[in-house]
Amino acid sequence: MQAAVSKKVRPGAIEIDLLKKAIVIHYEAIIVNRDEATGALRKTVRPNKKTFPVGVFSRENIPEIVDELILGCSLFTESNRDLLKCLLGALLENRELAICGEPSINKINQYIECFYDELPIKIEATSRIFKLCEKAENLNVLAFNDVLLAALTRSLREDGAKSMLFATNICFIFFSLSHHCTYGRQLLRQNIPDALIKLIEQEEKRHKVWYTKIAKIKKDVQAAKDMEKESKKKYYLEEYERYKRMLEIQDKLLFAAIHTVINLSEAASEMQHELILFCEVEKLVSYIGTIIKRRPINQPLVALAVTFLRRLAITPEGAKLTMSTDILTNTIKLLGEDTAGSSVDSILRFLYNLCFDDTARHIIVRSGILLTLQSHFAKLLQDLLTVLGEKLLITSTSGGASWPEVSQLLPIVSRHDCRAETVELDRMTNMVVAYARFLYILSTDDMGLESFERTDILLYSILAACLLPKPPIELIALLVNLFILERATLPIIASGILVPLSRQAVRLDSPDFYLVFSNIATHYPMIPKRQITDKSFAHIPELMDVMLKRDSDKYTTVLLGAVASAPLRFIAKNPGVLKFTVSLILRNSSPELLKLEAIAMLSSLLNSGKVLLNPDHVKKLPETLLAFLIKLEDEPDYIGTILLCILKACVHENFRSVFLATKDFFPCILKFLYESDEAMPTVPPPRASSRVRSRSTTTTRSSGHRKEGAFVIKSASDSFQSRSAYICSVLASMILDVVAAEEPGQSDNIANLRFRKYNTELLAALKS
Repeated sequence: MQAAVSKKVRPGAIEIDLLKKAIVIHYEAIIVNRDEATGALRKTVRPNKKTFPVGVFSRENIPEIVDELILGCSLFTESNRDLLKCLLGALLENRELAICGEPSINKINQYIECFYDELPIKIEATSRIFKLCEKAENLNVLAFNDVLLAALTRSLREDGAKSMLFATNICFIFFSLSHHCTYGRQLLRQNIPDALIKLIEQEEKRHKVWYTKIAKIKKDVQAAKDMEKESKKKYYLEEYERYKRMLEIQDKLLFAAIHTVINLSEAASEMQHELILFCEVEKLVSYIGTIIKRRPINQPLVALAVTFLRRLAITPEGAKLTMSTDILTNTIKLLGEDTAGSSVDSILRFLYNLCFDDTARHIIVRSGILLTLQSHFAKLLQDLLTVLGEKLLITSTSGGASWPEVSQLLPIVSRHDCRAETVELDRMTNMVVAYARFLYILSTDDMGLESFERTDILLYSILAACLLPKPPIELIALLVNLFILERATLPIIASGILVPLSRQAVRLDSPDFYLVFSNIATHYPMIPKRQITDKSFAHIPELMDVMLKRDSDKYTTVLLGAVASAPLRFIAKNPGVLKFTVSLILRNSSPELLKLEAIAMLSSLLNSGKVLLNPDHVKKLPETLLAFLIKLEDEPDYIGTILLCILKACVHENFRSVFLATKDFFPCILKFLYESDEAMPTVPPPRASSRVRSRSTTTTRSSGHRKEGAFVIKSASDSFQSRSAYICSVLASMILDVVAAEEPGQSDNIANLRFRKYNTELLAALKS
């Protein structure tokens, strides 16, 4: 048993029946039934028609008959008035019309003849030709009919401004043909792009007239007196409804026209021609700019307009042409007004292409677009959570920033391996790619990178990387860049959110992902000791485990950089890390950069008061470090790392004795001593029980309590080379101080060596 839920009638074609002397209107009866047993809805469409005999009449009776038809049957509307007049005229003349009957490709010549008839007949003819375009087998016949294309183009130029419905039909015919490259070439030969641009120009003028009219009526309503206000308001509402109906038709027309031009631009490029040969691109860009300003926002039309601009912005000439208008400003404004986010994806792709122009990129950065984009990014993450079927609570901290619950984020990451790929998830991933690509290119600009510090985009990017089962490489590249920012990175480290991020990295096991943590690690030395907590570095042991298990240069290089500068207690949790680090330094096959990362790591590990190493390693390591020191003497930043490691090694007796047994030890260290004109700082000699910390801490006593502070080497020099020489000189001096303090037998020798190095020129002069 079925019960009718709704019934609706959709009017169709109107034609004449010469035999019955009648007007015939076709319609579809749409009935929705509900099955009472299952509750399922079923839609039924039944084609039907109504016949209205008109009997004997004269030309003077036509307006009266039209009124009777419109008032007597709801299938006829006021928009059918002109067509009914034409049909009654043909009925009076007993003239057969091609528009009567079902559309047929065999009647194409008759449809062309209709273009010499009255406008309503032309509209019906184009409607039937467009109907023919729905069948692929008809396209070849239509595209290679030069007479048809010429008639359509001419009619569009002559009558396109008279009827938007007529122009829309023709545009959709061209649109259907333009999707095929071969047919597109036929359209180019008829100079159709130029005709379409002129049509867009006409429609822009029409929109401007209507907009001005509505604005004036609205102003009159506001200025009207109480007695007139009601009637003026009623008139305003009526005209505004007409304006909305006009916009609805015009949007369809512009969509078809612009899309056809885009398709034909591709056809022109395949013919190795530029679109400029077929139309005035400057005018088209100007009109595209006005479409972006149209309100209310029509998402498909805006997306299409921005797609054209995106393709145009790839070329330097196109970017310059776009920048000569107010398109960029209006596009950024549109991004802020589009609260639904329907046009964000297309806008970001356009702005991405435009960002390759330096001027455009700087304008985009200064516009404050990141704050606008932040809200869209947050909405995207909420939509992603909905697609995943997950819930994530975001709470506000005392600092005002929003942070997710790490305990909720970790289970989401762990469930990724069980998730199936879906179309909706792919769509969300592509959206994230659009965000990441655009944000990445902004982050490559120094001014753009700084502007990220005032937003939560870094946090949202981390969340996206954790929530997506397969984060795109564009998102990883964005994170690598954003973690350069110290002010933005330090709160991230403190929050503990790096734990789920590292869990995701381990799950995907990608060296590119691990590179993110290498950039994060550069900020570890900047964290005050009192702010170092377990959750800040809880991800380090997990990365250490991966590094030790995947003994591969590709992995080890990035992972060493990710963990080397972490606090000692987090690195030393794995008992095999010291042996692994030293073996990397001693291994001949290790790349030079990897060995330097390992030396930095060893420098941290040597902060421990008790270092247990294989005797063979202890014997070989000093010689290797000194060899590196000689090899890289022209690389001052690397020299500083090696000297610091030697300084910490010399605190330990087993290392120090091997260094002293090496004949090149003192010459190597003295090479960097007194190589700067700056005065050397006074550093108290370390005691035998002291430990040299990674940040060279010194200890002071005051009123019964102990205080530790970082020993910082500062240089007053302006040049990098001079500063480096000074720092290396101080480190070399500290190495000699440690040896002299721990090995009293070497004190006189070291003092003599210092004197000779400091007075090299004087001794050379005396000798000569």
